[in-house]
Amino acid sequence: MVEREAYQERPSCCEYRLTAKGKDLFDILCAMRGWAEHWASREGETGGGPAMRYFHRACGADMGAATVCPGCGELLRYGALKGESPPALKAERAGKPG
Repeated sequence: MVEREAYQERPSCCEYRLTAKGKDLFDILCAMRGWAEHWASREGETGGGPAMRYFHRACGADMGAATVCPGCGELLRYGALKGESPPALKAERAGKPG
């Protein structure tokens, strides 16, 4: 489902990409994301918003947990979304080393 590809030797760095089988799991992963947004974070942990915001690449609409774009009506598939960390997560990452 996932392929590992080295893109740098020193220091060793790898990139992980979904295979065709992995890409076919898109709908399932979206459903799991919707569940996680509802059940898996503690009160106040994400600053009152979703843990991750997703936007439709084609029209820029904020997707929420939808599987059909609320902006243009397109059924979403792998590669159609762009993720953005919320301000609370960006601030937390900025305060940690590494």
